[in-house]
Amino acid sequence: METTIEVNEAGVFSLELTSPEGCVETDELEVFLQAVPVVDLGTDPGLCEGDVYQLDAGNPGLTYDWSTNDTGQFVNVNESGSYSVSVTDEFNCVGVGSVDLVFNGNPEVNLPEQASICDDDNVVLDAGNSGMSFLWNTSDTTQTIETNVTGTYSVTVTNEFNCSSSDSSNLVVNDYPIVDLGPDLEFCDGEIIILDAGNPGMVHSWSNTEDTPTINVTESGSYIVVVDNEGCISSDEVFVQFNPLPLDPMPNDTIVCFDDLPNGLYVNGQNPGATFLWSNGETDRENFINQAGVSRVTITTPNGCSQIFDLLLEEICNGDFLYIPNSFTPNNDGLNDVFKIDGSRMASLQVTIWNRWGDIVFQSQEKQPVWNGSDRGGEYYVESEVYVYQVYYQYFDEITGAISDKVKIDGYVTVIR
Repeated sequence: METTIEVNEAGVFSLELTSPEGCVETDELEVFLQAVPVVDLGTDPGLCEGDVYQLDAGNPGLTYDWSTNDTGQFVNVNESGSYSVSVTDEFNCVGVGSVDLVFNGNPEVNLPEQASICDDDNVVLDAGNSGMSFLWNTSDTTQTIETNVTGTYSVTVTNEFNCSSSDSSNLVVNDYPIVDLGPDLEFCDGEIIILDAGNPGMVHSWSNTEDTPTINVTESGSYIVVVDNEGCISSDEVFVQFNPLPLDPMPNDTIVCFDDLPNGLYVNGQNPGATFLWSNGETDRENFINQAGVSRVTITTPNGCSQIFDLLLEEICNGDFLYIPNSFTPNNDGLNDVFKIDGSRMASLQVTIWNRWGDIVFQSQEKQPVWNGSDRGGEYYVESEVYVYQVYYQYFDEITGAISDKVKIDGYVTVIR
């Protein structure tokens, strides 16, 4: 005889128990069956990285025990994995549910944040992720697009899990600078010219290391400039020639007496090939000036460089007048072959000339002495160098006729052979 039974349905169950003595005892028990909580977490809906998915265990008001250690009806998740929950009712009946979730990766889209090209170039923007779906803001649906128009370009890339990523790029199309330094230039020494490469705000690099749009130029040479507009580069080159100015042919301002020989002053304008315009109207290179005051010559070189030179002649005839040259060329060419002292109203004159060793090479007491460059004995001619002279002289006063005190003059004369 069984003393226990198992039941799996609701109902009233009775028991009759008889003792060996025949005594009978009865009892009954009513059994109720409570339904287990139904838990359905659903299936993987297809999620992407960055999504937040809410799991719902249902059965409001019961007790929840999630595998994430949460204890509410709802739980938010954002990572791939297996999630489960136990739901317990007031009868301590437990329902269980689980689901496996996968958060699929999003495409990686890396367009350059900023792109810069020149106006004769194209840029190719590549969204990568070959085989996926593409949608550009230009309505293109290809992985790459090619363009040369300034603007912002964006793309959305979608993979097989319907996960999408977007990126954008700002494209700037730059013009090439227009650089024109003009034709080669000629100027005269002393002038300052300005070379202008234009294009302010861009990067300038000159061959003379300056970095400004304009430079001042005072020396002959080739000048190159490179102008950079965000990588779009143009350059130009110009040659600048500074031609020399005329040499100053004028002697120092001086005092003359036009009554005395040579009755004026010869001036050689030097500067071969140049043109001359003297203040007395003459246009030859050599000019004889026989008037007191400022004599002026305008000299223009073959390159067109002009300069004006002045000579002040003051005429004083009272007292002494003595002309001592500072150089001569004893080469028998008929020009400036001797050292000759010219004076007017001379009462006496003594001249002594020494070489650099202190030896006397010429000495005379004539009133208009002439030295041809020989030594005192006439045995040979002196070398080209600078010689020291000393002159003592007296003159007749033109007004009183008296003889002056002795006048001393020290100086140098250059012998040029």
